[in-house]
Amino acid sequence: MIIKKSIRKRLVISCITFSILPLLLLGGIMSWQSFVVQQDHVLKYHSEISKRIAYQIVTTINDLEDDMLIMSKATSLIRTEPAKQYTILSKVRAYKGLYHQDIINEIALLNSTGKEQVRISNKVVFSSEDLISRSGSEEFTFPATEKATYFSPVYFDEASGNPLMKVSIPLIHAVTGKVEGVLSSEINMKFIWEVIASLRIGESGFAYIIDESSRVIAHKDPSVVLRGVYWKPPEQPGFGEGLHGGRSFIASEEMILGDHVYHIMTELPSSEALDQTRRSIFTIVVFLLLALSGALALAIIIMRWIVKPVESLSRTALAIGKGDMSQKAIVSESDEIGVLADTFNKMTSRLLETIESLQKEKATLQKYLDTAAVLVVIVNADQNVGLVNKKGADVLGYTEDEIMGKNWFDNFLPERNRAELKEFHLRSVAGQVDPVEYNENVIMTKNGDERLIAWYNTVFRNADGIITATLSSGTDITKRRHTEVALKESHERLLTVLDSLDAVVYVADMDTYEILFINRSTRDLFGDVEGGICWQVLQSDMAGPCGFCTNDKLVLSDGKPSEVYNWEIQNSITGRWYYIQDRAIQWVDGRTVRLEIATDITNRKSAEEDIKTSLKEKEVLLREIHHRVKNNMQVISSLLNFQSKHCSDEESIEMFKESQNRIRSMALIHEKLYHSKELSSINFNEYINSLVTGLFKFYGVSTNKVSLEIDVENIEIEIDTAIPCGLIINELLSNSFKHAFPGERKGIINIVFKNHETQGEKELEIIVSDNGVGIPGNIDYRKVKSLGLELVTMLVENQLRGKLRLNRTGGTEFSIRFVEPVYQKRI
Repeated sequence: MIIKKSIRKRLVISCITFSILPLLLLGGIMSWQSFVVQQDHVLKYHSEISKRIAYQIVTTINDLEDDMLIMSKATSLIRTEPAKQYTILSKVRAYKGLYHQDIINEIALLNSTGKEQVRISNKVVFSSEDLISRSGSEEFTFPATEKATYFSPVYFDEASGNPLMKVSIPLIHAVTGKVEGVLSSEINMKFIWEVIASLRIGESGFAYIIDESSRVIAHKDPSVVLRGVYWKPPEQPGFGEGLHGGRSFIASEEMILGDHVYHIMTELPSSEALDQTRRSIFTIVVFLLLALSGALALAIIIMRWIVKPVESLSRTALAIGKGDMSQKAIVSESDEIGVLADTFNKMTSRLLETIESLQKEKATLQKYLDTAAVLVVIVNADQNVGLVNKKGADVLGYTEDEIMGKNWFDNFLPERNRAELKEFHLRSVAGQVDPVEYNENVIMTKNGDERLIAWYNTVFRNADGIITATLSSGTDITKRRHTEVALKESHERLLTVLDSLDAVVYVADMDTYEILFINRSTRDLFGDVEGGICWQVLQSDMAGPCGFCTNDKLVLSDGKPSEVYNWEIQNSITGRWYYIQDRAIQWVDGRTVRLEIATDITNRKSAEEDIKTSLKEKEVLLREIHHRVKNNMQVISSLLNFQSKHCSDEESIEMFKESQNRIRSMALIHEKLYHSKELSSINFNEYINSLVTGLFKFYGVSTNKVSLEIDVENIEIEIDTAIPCGLIINELLSNSFKHAFPGERKGIINIVFKNHETQGEKELEIIVSDNGVGIPGNIDYRKVKSLGLELVTMLVENQLRGKLRLNRTGGTEFSIRFVEPVYQKRI
């Protein structure tokens, strides 16, 4: 009855298992798939919403930034008069964001030092006395130094509670690339509340925004923001505890403003997010209950048909299991169970016959199985193959049937070593020599290829102790042996090449610093130092590894060799300078070593020092020449001044003074060159300012009567161009000082010097203008008897090869344009 109950129990369990388990697995897979699909759908839905929010907010801020940039560039804002600056900034402050709201609370224009030029607010009117310096504030220092837009973190107004953010853009000069000022604005970020409040996420979901400090800065309920709620979002999207408690599906999307990262969070309660999955599970449970009922009914029917016949068969099997081979199963039916009982009786009879045979073959079969993973070959005493496994047949290229029974030595070994191995096998079988446990020999495949095999050998003996066969298990080591030979040959070629180099070459262990190889040049200089420690035998007075050792620079973090490391050093033993090339390589024994090739560059270093000394001497000499030329011109100017004191004719005195000015303008250029780092060119901006200051003093012109406006770019020009340009400006300014403003007339003189790139050429433009009385239209300046204008025309057309134009509208304006020639460097 125990067996009967056991069978019944197993049948019931089997029916239930095979009926329910597939449905249970299918239901689990479908439930999981439903969960994953719905989660992916919700995640995608939330991601699209978050990206749309981020796009609206970032677009609003970027549009504002673009408007500020466009307005500042289009109007040359920093160089515009204050009234126009105020008008332009008022237009920018009126920018409308989302929902057509004013989002700029305040905007200010800062000059290059951080001082406010204009400041406009939607709450307060600022006068010039209210303007302050922001030179230490980040909204000025960041755009001024980085030349990039500055975005502050979102902060909150203490009075109104509104979220705010500062946006500052640098005003960069189009030609010089220097920051001329900063346009800083304070943005009212309250519009993001309305963006969040306008969203609909399912039936009960909501969204909010978190800043870098994990504070909620936007929520459909403003009180959450005003209370200063902090909440750290989960690292991955999914189900968890939400902002207000309760289990929700939470997703996050980054929104980047400048260097600040904000997270747009969306939440949907779990009950709503998993509604479809819950309905799927309910349907699966109903199907499982129905399947369970059917499985129980099937188990009852099967037990009635099978259990009783099997009970009789099991009693017979138990008796045979106890050793009673005479017990027979009763055959009562001719069905499958009856056939099974008859077969069982026949099997019992044959079992008695095979037990003895199986015991004899057990040991042999076990050895076969133990070595089946490699080449297995059994060679009988008559030298024929008694067994070969699939691995052995595959390596030889034959089928097992083609190998079995063939003479091993005559068919599968090369002719050159057949006789030797055949004789050794015969002597081993005869007991004349001890069998070899390990040997290597070549076998020959069906297509004529040779393979090197490493064999492990044993022997079979009969009951009398006589060897009847050899069992060999082998591994194909052909590729490994070829690799070893190739590596050895390559290593020997490398050493030959290194030994032939006319440079110090050695190889050192990177852990022990032991020298493993030196070439001929190293041996000639340092002796036979192979086997020594590199820092002891290649340097002097070293107490440990060299401080300049490059071992740590030759291997990457992943253990792989880096690129060649190049450096220079003076050896403390030879006193010579060497150019060093170090690299980590793999040595023949597999370890990583340092290969160093040092080329003697002592002569080159000496030549370089000589060249540097020569260039320094030439530079000092050239500076001295410029200094002496300036001094000589000052002497000439002093002589002219002294000579003018002996003249009573006003016209002659005036001519002497004009000559002095011309000489002073040229002497000033040599003075600038004397102090310049680049001896062949000067900064024309500095030169013109010095020249104009001297002319104001010379003519005694008051700045209350004549004001001067200079717009000169920081351009470096060659001396051959600077001298005629200086003389031209000197003549035109002198002409304006003498004639443009007679009596008490007041006015302005403008000097402009700009660079224009024209088809890859550097075209320069000089404009000298005044709003004085002007040159009458009936006077041709080319024919007037004035040495100054004649000199200007000659310098422009003959020396600079440029074009001179006169504009008489609103005073006098001389415009000169020319292409600066390319001069050969003097040093």
